[in-house]
Amino acid sequence: MHTVVCVAVVFSLVSWSCLPVWSAEAVDSELVPSVLTVSSYYQGYPWADGELSGLFHRPVSGYDRHYGLLLAALSAGALAIGLVLALVWLLIRRARAREALRISEEKYRQIVETAREGIWAVDSEFRTTFVNRRMADMLGYSMEEMIGRKLDTFVLEEELGDHNSRMEERRRGKGETYERRWRRRDDKPLWTLVSATPVRDAEGRFAGSFGMITDISVHKHAEEALRVSEEQYRLLVEKAQEGICVVQQSVMRFVNPRVEELFGYTADELIGKAITGFIHPDDRQMVLGRHDRRLKGEVFPTRYPIRVIDRSNRLRWVEIESVRVEWEGKPAVMVFLNDITYKKLAEEAAAKAERLRAVTELSAGVSHNFNNLLQIIVGNASLCLMDLKSGDVLGIKNNLEQMLEAATFGTETVRRLQTFAKVRADMTQGEAAIFDVTTTVKNVAEITRPLWKTEPEKKGVQVRLKLDLQDTLQVHGKESELFEAIVNLIRNAVDAMPEGGDLEIKTCRDAEAAVIQVRDTGTGIPQGDLDQIFEPFWTTKGMGLGTGMGLAVTLAVVQRHGGSIAVESRQGGGTEFTVRLSLAHAEVGPAQQPAMIPSARILTILLIEDVLPIVTSLERICTAQGHKVLRALSGEEGLSLFAENHVDMLICDLVMPGMNGWDIGKAIVSMCQEKGIAKPPFILLTGWDGREIETQRTVESGVDALITKPVNSAVLLATVQEIADRFDLGEDGGYTSSLSNM
Repeated sequence: MHTVVCVAVVFSLVSWSCLPVWSAEAVDSELVPSVLTVSSYYQGYPWADGELSGLFHRPVSGYDRHYGLLLAALSAGALAIGLVLALVWLLIRRARAREALRISEEKYRQIVETAREGIWAVDSEFRTTFVNRRMADMLGYSMEEMIGRKLDTFVLEEELGDHNSRMEERRRGKGETYERRWRRRDDKPLWTLVSATPVRDAEGRFAGSFGMITDISVHKHAEEALRVSEEQYRLLVEKAQEGICVVQQSVMRFVNPRVEELFGYTADELIGKAITGFIHPDDRQMVLGRHDRRLKGEVFPTRYPIRVIDRSNRLRWVEIESVRVEWEGKPAVMVFLNDITYKKLAEEAAAKAERLRAVTELSAGVSHNFNNLLQIIVGNASLCLMDLKSGDVLGIKNNLEQMLEAATFGTETVRRLQTFAKVRADMTQGEAAIFDVTTTVKNVAEITRPLWKTEPEKKGVQVRLKLDLQDTLQVHGKESELFEAIVNLIRNAVDAMPEGGDLEIKTCRDAEAAVIQVRDTGTGIPQGDLDQIFEPFWTTKGMGLGTGMGLAVTLAVVQRHGGSIAVESRQGGGTEFTVRLSLAHAEVGPAQQPAMIPSARILTILLIEDVLPIVTSLERICTAQGHKVLRALSGEEGLSLFAENHVDMLICDLVMPGMNGWDIGKAIVSMCQEKGIAKPPFILLTGWDGREIETQRTVESGVDALITKPVNSAVLLATVQEIADRFDLGEDGGYTSSLSNM
């Protein structure tokens, strides 16, 4: 378009400039009487009277007249076309510029309107051309009042020298981030953090500056007030949205009203108290360690999350930021607390969704394994019936042993799945213990078989698992949490190998640390993403393929156990995660199956269970040891039998229609209290993971022992014997607790 316009304009100008020469004698004098002749037009030019005069002083023919008219018309047309094309070109450019400007303005208008920082733009003379509402509110003006005012009119007088120096730097094209105090409308200073960038026009000339301004008044005022007096500090921070307290030698010396709201105590109740009393026990050692080391001058991340307990014994998440200060001439720490409980709840909800998604994936493979186990059980049961007819006792024994082995393997699979599926019910109330990391890794490898074997094989790819495990690597913590963390690492590794590959898991000892390494040969992680992979909700898997919480949960688990996690990756060359945990030194022996020891105590046991085959099998196990069994198929029937008979012990199922195990236990406690007799021991049977049972409910319901289904005869009888010995029941103990004796 540019070329066409230029050619048209040039042609028209050239033609127009020659028009008088061609038309002077070619145009009929009757038509254009005022047109100059060639000789008169060029009169005075040196070449017009010399040797070239004949060229111009020649007879004019009819052809010349027509040719001149034609050229005149063409030149006028070319000029008109050029002007039209130029006008069209300008209109198109203007329309495109308007559309681009509209899109750009809409995009940045949304950003500016929702920004929490102040935004300030000035021209080359540092006059305000734009501020957003946040910036105007920070200074106490309206946006209209600030437009057109020079930047230095908002600067405190004592800072004008530094301000002018920085503006010269801006003219030279240098951007920077610095602190600046501004004068508010009420003449009070406003502490801000300014991030300024110079703006240049199309020719590269300085056209102004653009800045993002963050209000840091609370922090600055607090630090300054501490150096002046405690009273001034209170006045400045009492309206702060952040909790602010001063801690000296682990004791709170000052708190603002927000801290009072956060913990539910008054300032008088908090000041002088040890801050450790409000920190969750699992976070206490970490916070104290950082506090002491910071006072010694060591550098740590200044902002991190912890858990605290308020007056109502509720757990709250706060993000704390601390700085070293002087308080009454002695070292202290000023702590800023920001309540992030709702944020953490959102993260927990996402982590729960991630965990349930993984459980769904695992369940598909587990169902396949269970079908195989059921085939073993059904097949051997059929063989038992056949061998029973033929009298093959040895064959029956072998078949029963295979059935028991298959059922035991299925039981362990269910427990592994329960361990992973539970939404960390024991996070705040469970007890940490010493466990073997290598055993945990073996269990994870088995439970995740659907992820690295079954599902890939359905897609026609192969993931080869390689285990290199060192025995007996004991650590202290919560096995269920570490179990989940390793599952997350394995899932990530499998997801990174859509075409298959090698998955290697290794455990080893390194000095005083237990090391877990998970390596894959997958696509790898771009170097630019490595710093973000542990951030909550960060994912590259796309919508619906992940919540972005897997690695965030893993990092949190490892840190709660006092460990560290590192990652090495090369795009296209696989990824390796390395987890390091401190070793524990107490011995952990292998789990022992209790032996079937004949009972020396004969008991009357009330058995309450709503599934008849289970009642029958449990009754046969107990009567085989000489115990007398009263059986009930409902809670109501069980309470009736308890009221009418002598009962030494109760064994009750947890989940039943009508009255459940908790209700029955409470009713037994109430009945015994009303009659003033001792409550007999109460054993609760549950198909759920016993570690999820709430301690408070077991106390209220009078539960003395828990047995997780499925239970074999040895475990059941050993528990009954242990309870009988503990309470001195049966023939030798003379224990009488039933209502029938009243």
